[in-house]
Amino acid sequence: MRPDRLALEIALWEFRRFFRWKDQLVGLLLLALGWGGFLVAGAVVGKSGRPVRIAVLGGPEAPLAPKAGSRLRVERAEGRTEAVQRARVEKGDLEGLVVFRGPARAELVVPREPRWKGELERLLLEARRQAALSRLSAADEAARALLAPLELTVVSSRPGRAGRGKGEAAAAAVLVGLMLLGVFLGLAWLMTGVTGEKQLRVTELVLSAVPAQTWIDGKILGITALVLVSLLTTSAGIVALGGVVATVSGSALPAAVVSPGFLLVAALFTLLGLLLWTAFFAAVSATIDDPNTSTKGGLLFLPMLPVALSFAVVKDPDSLLSRVLSLLPPTSASALPARLVLSDVPAWEPLLAGVLLVAAIAVARRVAGRVFRLGMLMTGKEPTVPEILRWARER
Repeated sequence: MRPDRLALEIALWEFRRFFRWKDQLVGLLLLALGWGGFLVAGAVVGKSGRPVRIAVLGGPEAPLAPKAGSRLRVERAEGRTEAVQRARVEKGDLEGLVVFRGPARAELVVPREPRWKGELERLLLEARRQAALSRLSAADEAARALLAPLELTVVSSRPGRAGRGKGEAAAAAVLVGLMLLGVFLGLAWLMTGVTGEKQLRVTELVLSAVPAQTWIDGKILGITALVLVSLLTTSAGIVALGGVVATVSGSALPAAVVSPGFLLVAALFTLLGLLLWTAFFAAVSATIDDPNTSTKGGLLFLPMLPVALSFAVVKDPDSLLSRVLSLLPPTSASALPARLVLSDVPAWEPLLAGVLLVAAIAVARRVAGRVFRLGMLMTGKEPTVPEILRWARER
């Protein structure tokens, strides 16, 4: 049988070995219960948190007094220029700056989409109403001004962040979390399969009939497909529950998340990232005799670090760190989709990240095959890290 067809047969066997529809349904049920608990906890926590400091430049002369229990702390910004106040927002001394451009038009300068915009809008509207009431006896124009709605436009103080709100940030965090979940699942299934086969002493028989590279290719493909199906099931559940919550709250899912182009890119990078880390797990697992006593278990958790670093993208997708993470093969599978949701990414970045990731997979596959071939035949004594590195360099 041709090596490629044999690898596909092994991949299919690995997939069927662990896949259970019942497990997928139980996972969706647990996801629904967890989501419900999260919403209940959020409702209980409510509006607790640190004060929100806001400066107001111009506008009605009526007092800006938030209601009792409000987190808003509003101050008049007279005596300071708009540039100075914007600098305070960027430094973090203020959470927002309200600049009145006219009697019924204002801009809210913030570093990110504010959760308290509605409360501030009501406060400013009440101040306008009080100011207009004080002038009713002077002219009829004041009565018309009282009835006119206030137009409050959110203006981002950071380039590339306009229109990116908490919905996009949540979607980006979910994408990184899904990749982290995929890494954990791949680790669990590969560790169980490889170490179990090694302890049963069946590796010699298999290697006498199947080349080591073909065997490892089949394992990588099969476990990657298994993890991908699990992530697709989980993603479908998250999107469905998110749609229900959005419908109830009157909001909408982020447009970038439901875009076909974005979904295609995110699925492609997730697949490539899983192939890369599955190859790493297969190589390390082959060097472990007993996972309960092995000292190499820590190596299997190394991929968690670069994936977890991708959460930095959610905080600031346009920083130098975020751009570097979205290009490097160990982190691009999780960091780049998050950046696509949160920012405007140049077309060359996904192309370059994809090329680098494919090259890294090709190298990891060959290295995994060499380590797997020697590691699966070595029993009684686990190889040291220098020995593993020497195997990786051998041809």
